[in-house]
Amino acid sequence: MRIPSKPLILACLIILLVLGLLMRIQAFRSLFPVGAQRDDVNRDYLVAHHIVAYNEYPQRGPDSIWRTDNSPAYFYLIAAPLLLRDNFFVLGFFNIILQLLALLFVFMLARTLFGIGTAFIAAILFGFNQAIIFQSVFIWQPHAMQPFVILSYALLAFGYTKQKFSYLIASIVFFSFSVMLHNSVLAVAPFYLFFLLLGVKNLGGSIKHYGIAALTCIVSFGLLYAPLFFYLQGNGTWTYQISFLLSNLHWSTAAAFLIPTYGLFFKVFLGYADTSALSIFVVFTMATVTLYYFLCSERNIQQKKVMLAMALCIASLLFAASFLPLRGAPTHWYFAPVLGLAFIFFAEIVNSLRAWALKIVLIVLILYLSAPNTFPRIRLAVQQFATAPGAFFSVPYQPPPFLAAVQDEIFKIKETEKRDGYDFFGFRVYAPEPNGQYTRRLSEEIFWNPLEIETRIKLTKVDDNAVRSYRPLTDEQYIFLACDDSADTRPCLDVFLKDSPGYEPQKSFLAQPYQIYLTRRN
Repeated sequence: MRIPSKPLILACLIILLVLGLLMRIQAFRSLFPVGAQRDDVNRDYLVAHHIVAYNEYPQRGPDSIWRTDNSPAYFYLIAAPLLLRDNFFVLGFFNIILQLLALLFVFMLARTLFGIGTAFIAAILFGFNQAIIFQSVFIWQPHAMQPFVILSYALLAFGYTKQKFSYLIASIVFFSFSVMLHNSVLAVAPFYLFFLLLGVKNLGGSIKHYGIAALTCIVSFGLLYAPLFFYLQGNGTWTYQISFLLSNLHWSTAAAFLIPTYGLFFKVFLGYADTSALSIFVVFTMATVTLYYFLCSERNIQQKKVMLAMALCIASLLFAASFLPLRGAPTHWYFAPVLGLAFIFFAEIVNSLRAWALKIVLIVLILYLSAPNTFPRIRLAVQQFATAPGAFFSVPYQPPPFLAAVQDEIFKIKETEKRDGYDFFGFRVYAPEPNGQYTRRLSEEIFWNPLEIETRIKLTKVDDNAVRSYRPLTDEQYIFLACDDSADTRPCLDVFLKDSPGYEPQKSFLAQPYQIYLTRRN
């Protein structure tokens, strides 16, 4: 088989990246209102904005549902582009760049491990997968982490194949940074360290090489975690962090959620629709080809070892993820560290087929199942860009729909009581749990962040001791209680009044998607 020329490879890669960019910008444009109302997105911009605008520097990273603290590296990463322009949309476009880099790094890793054919198949499947494209809608820890962890894999592969120690050292730095961004990367750390040691051994395995690699690990983690070390040392929470996490890891939980976790993982590739004849055909065909891949004696034994290692790495992360279900369901964002590997694995299986027709059929079917509207969306994105390139890259900010009604009430209180500032109100968000009972959700940033954007007034302050990394600068004489809009939100109000004695309801009004109760402290 004739190897394509470098100019042709480069031209095809550029076309793939351009189409991937247009698809991601289109997704960001169309779904930005959805992402802009997420609590973590608002919290992330609020903290990053305060780093740049008010020189408030956090020592602790974003909170976790498992009450484990992490490095503040994520906050400083997303604050960096705001130095150029402090705008809510800058984070969105910064995230798109990160997602496009993830696509490029998948191509680089696949080409290093298996060749140009597998690289293009992996890039196509990864680049146009609906779940992967959706990561461009809003910036988030797992989304921001993904390109860095894939880059660390690629550098590790470069270091091994090209026998370049500098690549291995760079890989350590980027892998360490990935851990700082999201703890899910720790699930693949044992495999990473094993292959890192193999890479060092492949270079001769001198004591000097091992020593430099170990020192790089220590220095990378030490520097990136230093702010958190100081924070935890001052607050004495090391023991609590570890004991809380261990107390919530149970074999019974893993057993109950292992199969659902694997099922959710494969839905990334087969789509979230009900099982169909097409999906059964794809699964059966891929399983058969995978079995033949590993049993065929003609297949390169080294590539088989790499594929087996990738499969074990993916399986170990899914096993670890089954320990940590959120509110009774498996969580897909834990898959981010291995999604790039998974797409490369499937791409190599497809590329192992000798019949080009079957290769193309499988690629088209996988794309169709994972993203049924891929081809119409590509055509639409190209048309929109060709019609108005400037407008295509412009996304006007619109505050969330519920903000206007809340702002009106705030202005009325300020004028009626002749207050000088805006230090008299606060927010609470309550939502029903699966059992129907209302509980408080720590997501008030969905109000604070757009209010600071609209009023250009500092209403909050970065605070490492606060669960959500910030605290309001108000005395909460009034509290706006936001309840999920339903037929009867009175139970929501009752729970709030029980949790916050001394407050009395003044009025209620609808601000979609919430029923808002204005309460006042006696």
